Amino acid sequence: MNLNNLSNGISSYLYDLDEPWSADIWNLQDLLKEIYNPKKIKLSGSLNFTILKNENLKKEIKIFLSKRIRNRIVTAGSIEYKFKVYNNLFEFMSKYKKYKTCIDIDYLKIDIELNSYYIDKKISKSDIKSINSTLRQLKKYWLETYDTRSEYEKDLWDIRKINPKKVSLSQSKYHLNFTEVPEPYKNLAKKYMRVYIHKDSFGYCEKRLYSIRVFFTFIFESHNDWVDLKLLQRKDIENFIEWVHEWFKNRGTQRIDMQVWNVLIDAKNFVEYIQLAEYEEAPSKLVNRLFFKEDRPSKPIWNLNNEKYIPQNILHQLEENIEYLDSAYIPIVIILRATGLRISDVLGIRYNKCLELINDGWYVVMDISKTKIENHRIPITKEVAFILQEQIKIAEKLYEMKENPNKYIFVRESGVRAGLPPSARSLELALNKLARERNIVDDNGKVFHFKNHAFRHTKAVELINNGMNLLHVQKWLAHLSPEMTLKYAQLLDTTLRKSWEAVMQSGLFRINTDNGAIEKIDLNIENSDLIEWEYIRKNLDAVRIPLGYCLKPNKVQCNHQLNPCLTCSNMCTSPEFIHEFEIEINETLNQIERARQLGRLVWVEKNEIVLEKLKAILDVLNEGKVYHKAGKQRREFVGDERNVK
Repeated sequence: MNLNNLSNGISSYLYDLDEPWSADIWNLQDLLKEIYNPKKIKLSGSLNFTILKNENLKKEIKIFLSKRIRNRIVTAGSIEYKFKVYNNLFEFMSKYKKYKTCIDIDYLKIDIELNSYYIDKKISKSDIKSINSTLRQLKKYWLETYDTRSEYEKDLWDIRKINPKKVSLSQSKYHLNFTEVPEPYKNLAKKYMRVYIHKDSFGYCEKRLYSIRVFFTFIFESHNDWVDLKLLQRKDIENFIEWVHEWFKNRGTQRIDMQVWNVLIDAKNFVEYIQLAEYEEAPSKLVNRLFFKEDRPSKPIWNLNNEKYIPQNILHQLEENIEYLDSAYIPIVIILRATGLRISDVLGIRYNKCLELINDGWYVVMDISKTKIENHRIPITKEVAFILQEQIKIAEKLYEMKENPNKYIFVRESGVRAGLPPSARSLELALNKLARERNIVDDNGKVFHFKNHAFRHTKAVELINNGMNLLHVQKWLAHLSPEMTLKYAQLLDTTLRKSWEAVMQSGLFRINTDNGAIEKIDLNIENSDLIEWEYIRKNLDAVRIPLGYCLKPNKVQCNHQLNPCLTCSNMCTSPEFIHEFEIEINETLNQIERARQLGRLVWVEKNEIVLEKLKAILDVLNEGKVYHKAGKQRREFVGDERNVK
């Protein structure tokens, strides 16, 4: 089908509309009374199609607008403004009588004429931008409707039509765009991407296509007479490396080294594949003679805190300002924070099976799309469970109103995602808008940039820092392998280091034994011999011994630390020591009580063991007997005498 000339036969795509949609004047009140709640919006005005004399064009626009309004893609809050935009659009299009269909619209020509036309009429720039956007939506809609070619022949691939399983609920982009690939290489790019569209994720395909588009753009600028890559030389690759740095620099791209690294990897992989697959467009020279290992810059290391982890001070600021976030996103952020789930899994939670009470404990339940785990459970607090219960009530009501057919717990009532959860991108934008407006800043005073996946990393680190077994963390996060979980364990080292540095900056303190005053310890080389008792009290079993101190760790056992004579078989005592044992028992009881008051449970346990041994010996002495484990034979005989019975 010739898409540049569809004047013939387009009527077969245009169906008749029912009232009131078939009328040439749409009254806003009559049109929307059954779609939106009239009490919620102020309804006024009308839409006038009479100015459009071309019947095909008029019908195209009516069908397009009726679909957007009926499907609630146009939100209730913007409907009046949209009608004003549409009326201005009709006025502009009425002068273009040559346009027999919306797909004849020439963007380059329209952009210039649209601005000059409406500036004369003193229409605001924002209104002109909305009119232009509507024109593009019109053309795109009818271009896709009229274009009956295979999806692989088009310049805009709709992933939903090619491989619906690749579409994530959290994404709002569905198209691979080949329009900017230079014409001589467009079919080659399509042939190559067709291999990966069923293999890789949509995001990775989009990244791969972007890289080879950049590569083809350079080739086209350097050799505009080429129609393939057969003559590609090493010198071209050297020039490309210089060119691609400037390409990103001129666009103000962040992390240029990372972008260059990705493009060079993807370009090399592309050339390698088309040579192995024996594409006729492939370079004659082998890939290892074109791309060298030295071409790639060292892979940049991304800043951990900025990219993957949300520091505690940022979390505190977020909690203090969360009331200023769009109310639709607040429960989503709370679930992300509490569970560490991927954003795609949170948005995919369905209200009819998301909450369980097991043995007086609440669990959130969901299916994990990436690892194909069904009914995955994560424990949550009563407070988080209450938030989910309230959200369930909202979702159930929308289901009854047929606005939530898939039973999502988070669902849009209108707009382009009506009946679907909000997109992951919209949540990120809302969080970063909040950060700018409420001045959520890092330690350097820079506004923090939120990323959805950072909540997952943060939760993982918290679980590990709080002592959870790595296998349990693996189960919590629904990882298929412990290796993935170990990546978060590596984050732990950095977290502990930063915590330790923070403590060092604030300083350590000790108590002056002469006057009881608290003194700050200056942690320099001159004070390296100080014994830091505040650290020792929390971590070590410090006791005085005749020639110094015993500073063994809490968990290390020592038979000599607590009166070694009580466990020695050579200890011998008699009733004359009863008074001393009574004093020792009273002192031990006092030590146990003091240890309990100080929360020193280790010393409570150890002194209770000593107390049992003291009482056992005292019981023997109170019977008028001698206590000696070795007995009389070992005590009073020597040598062979001990063997005499």
